Amino acid sequence: MFPPLFELIDCHDLYNLLNAEINGLARISDRNYLYLIDCRSKKDYNESHLITAEHLKRNSKGEYQLPYNLSLETREHIVIYDSRSKTLPLSEQDDIYTCANLLSKYAGGLITIKIINGGYELFSKFYPFLRTQRIFYSPKEFELIETYPNEICPQLIYLGRRAHALNSQIIKDLKIRSYVNCTKHNDFLIQRTNSLEYYQIAIDDNPNVLNLSELFHDAVSFLAIAYNRKDPVLIYSDHGISRSAAIAIAFISFHMRFNSQEALEYVEKRRNVRPQEIFLKCVDELNDKFDKLKENLPERLIESKDENFEKRNSPIPFSSSENLKRYKIYMEILGIPSYQLTISSPANNSIEKEESENILEEISIKKHGQEWLQIRRNDLIYEDHLNSSFMKMIEQENFTYEKLIETCQIYESNEDIQIHQEKSDENFEFFMKKNLSSDDAHAIAFALAFYTGSKSNGIIKRNGSLVARTSNGEIFRNINEDNWKNKVIILYYLIKGLANIPYYWGISTRSIHLSDDALKFYKIGSLITWLQFSSSRKGYEPWKYFANRNTYFIIYSLTGRCIKQFSIFPEEDEILFLPHSIFLVLKHEIKENRHLIYLRQVELGFCERSILWVDDHIFDSEWENKSHMERASTRSLNLNVHFIPKSSSENALSFLRSSYGRRLKNRSKFRIVTDMRRDNESNPELAGIEFIKQVRKLDFQNQCLIFTYQKKYGLEKIENHLTNNEKKSVFVADDKESLDRFVGFE
Repeated sequence: MFPPLFELIDCHDLYNLLNAEINGLARISDRNYLYLIDCRSKKDYNESHLITAEHLKRNSKGEYQLPYNLSLETREHIVIYDSRSKTLPLSEQDDIYTCANLLSKYAGGLITIKIINGGYELFSKFYPFLRTQRIFYSPKEFELIETYPNEICPQLIYLGRRAHALNSQIIKDLKIRSYVNCTKHNDFLIQRTNSLEYYQIAIDDNPNVLNLSELFHDAVSFLAIAYNRKDPVLIYSDHGISRSAAIAIAFISFHMRFNSQEALEYVEKRRNVRPQEIFLKCVDELNDKFDKLKENLPERLIESKDENFEKRNSPIPFSSSENLKRYKIYMEILGIPSYQLTISSPANNSIEKEESENILEEISIKKHGQEWLQIRRNDLIYEDHLNSSFMKMIEQENFTYEKLIETCQIYESNEDIQIHQEKSDENFEFFMKKNLSSDDAHAIAFALAFYTGSKSNGIIKRNGSLVARTSNGEIFRNINEDNWKNKVIILYYLIKGLANIPYYWGISTRSIHLSDDALKFYKIGSLITWLQFSSSRKGYEPWKYFANRNTYFIIYSLTGRCIKQFSIFPEEDEILFLPHSIFLVLKHEIKENRHLIYLRQVELGFCERSILWVDDHIFDSEWENKSHMERASTRSLNLNVHFIPKSSSENALSFLRSSYGRRLKNRSKFRIVTDMRRDNESNPELAGIEFIKQVRKLDFQNQCLIFTYQKKYGLEKIENHLTNNEKKSVFVADDKESLDRFVGFE
């Protein structure tokens, strides 16, 4: 019978023993910490063995001989391995049995002898960088051994110090693909990662942060995504014992359905950690939230309390890449709820109600913010911006109205070209008033007419629309092909024209045919971005010729443009959305075999420059400051400013608390504008001041402008009600020139 004081441990257990630390020093530098024994032949040992492992000598009879001065009772861990042992009990004929039995007797049965499951071969397969030929270490050399971060989930989740994150050899050895940085150091460039692989949660060990549990939620979501992709991720802080440990505990708690104490014990078995009590409370807050909503989760997503990470799914159910790929040319999932959302309040599911956007706080970002910026930049057009590479090409090509007509003749007859020229002559003055040249104004009006199509002999032709809709992503990948260069001039004038048309704030309807697979993506709480130009019709009814399609999108538009004036078919009353417009799904119902999907267009700051503008009259049709928005949003085709409009402090703060708002924290290209007085607030006279105080409590130090009627009184209120820290980077203005400069990032 195999002695009961033997224990079979996994390779990652030995990995963590070898890389244990105390006060930043490797514990293996203490000779009483770990006694690691190689039971293989002397030849195999000399060729390669695990770091710090010793080989036991044998006498002439082949019996193991322990060193005469060996004191096993003082050793904290005794670990032995052979080539490939995998199960208990072992055969008495095995060398490892003989060695383990000898050690157990010598230790008087006081210490469990640990045996590596899979032996040297399996361990070296997982951790080849921990093999060596070195046999002797001086005490000083033991102290200089560099540790690796500890494994929380085998080969996937690691926990360590900032020094680990900045050690290129460690990153290479562990194949680290993603990082959760819990320090205030911006290591993004040092690690040379793209933003899909990098998440920063800069908090103190004794934080005074109101939304700490929300920050933890975002970090856990990021880890879940990396885990689901099987991308090794390193969580780190300065010392790797408090902040980063708390994030690891939060992930384990959520993923394995542990409470904070169980998750803490799980992590403590793998690394010496000491998280602050406030962090553990955040973990329990997240668990409470999950428990209240878990009845809405599919059974397969609720994890049991075991340690078998290898068979787990991500707790966030993203759609399969295979299905998404089929619709990649049309749409992409930008964000989804971490759990099934149900919206019962009429105020929250109405696409016309601004409050409906507050569910963004419950929606996880599917791809990290910087990656979305890169995806958008890879297309020629993203909203009303042109890719910088194409701006250079446009300057070199010297586009003109004459060249545009020559290009469009490839796609249309001379008769159709004549119709569009007449429409251009009818509308070019609209764009002349936008300080554009006569040639540009004519070209823009022509491009818009060309986009809407033509009609001859009773036949409607949509060649221009087809060119625009099928060109956006392809042009970037085929820039050297003359055919694509021809399309660039059309898109250039089209987007330049749309950038100079005012936003339409209101309802429009789009009708299309969607397959059952595509319809599954449109669930409550999903954030959808349409990658191509998308047409809709003003109001709640689609254009009569499209009324028989199986899906109606009822949309509240924020940045759609009304092109009725410029269209060959003004009766269509078309509202045109630009590529990469983003929509929040608020309702999906089926009536008379037709899917009715209610969308609210949202601005999330996925652009070069963005402004959060808070004003209680911002959605009024005659709001006097809308012209300032329009001027800033049409400065240049690659420098435009986008606006996130909010009518109350609470709605604005809700956005800032969301993962989409938090990614803009303290970024120089994100600013905030607020009025001083808001009649819809509890303290109307000081609404702007109270809002700034709440913004600072959320740790946003971005530049803020209070736009008021009298600058003098605004400055007095700042001095009387804001602390020195709160009023940093806060400005007051009462003139339109200062407002224009601020929102124009001058």
